[in-house]
Amino acid sequence: MIVLATAMATAASTIVIGAELGSAGAGGRTVSGARIPKDFHRKASLPVGEGRNCVVGYVQDEDWTYSHPYVYLTSATGGRPVWVKKLKIPEDFFGGRATHCLRSGDFLYVLLQLDTYASASLNQGIVHVVKLDLESGSVVAETPIVIPEAKHNYSAWVWGKDAFRQEAGKIRVVGMYRYMHTNDDDDLPFSVVVRM
Repeated sequence: MIVLATAMATAASTIVIGAELGSAGAGGRTVSGARIPKDFHRKASLPVGEGRNCVVGYVQDEDWTYSHPYVYLTSATGGRPVWVKKLKIPEDFFGGRATHCLRSGDFLYVLLQLDTYASASLNQGIVHVVKLDLESGSVVAETPIVIPEAKHNYSAWVWGKDAFRQEAGKIRVVGMYRYMHTNDDDDLPFSVVVRM
C-alpha cells in the first residue's frame, strides 16, 4: 500500500510506502466463526457486497481504561460473523477505534484512529489504514497516515462517512489536525490519498 498525502492548505505531497506483512498474522488475532465481543461498541456497519457487511468499532477493558479496535465480517445469511479481528495497536499507545471500512476487490480497508494518552491535553491522535484479506481477516498491510505539511507534533482525527472513500482506484482520507503543545487552537484540514 502506498500513501500519497496532501494537505488542503498547500499543494505539497509525499509518498510513504506501507509495510507489507507476512502470512504470520501480524496485526492482531482473527477468529473464524467467532462471537462478537460482549462489550463491542459499533462505530459503523457498511455493505461490502454479496449481502455481507463490514462492522467496525472497539471494545474497552473492564475498567474502561484502554480501548481495542475490532472489525468483523458478517455472513450473507443471518448476519452472523464470518470472522472477528482484534486489530493490534502499538504497545505505547493508550487505545484505539476502528471507525471506517470499505472494500476493493478481495480486500477490506479499515481506518484506525489511535490515541497515545487518556488525557485529552496530552493525547496525540494518530490515523492508520489497515488492509485485510476479505475472506480470512488476515492483515496484509498497515500504513500510518502522515501529514507532510505539519511542522511539528499534531493530533489528527477523521469523522463522517464520506471522510474515508474510494476515488479512481484509490482511498481518500479527509480529516482535521491540530498542533500539540502550542497556543494555536486552529483545526487544519487534511486530505490524504492511499493507493490500494
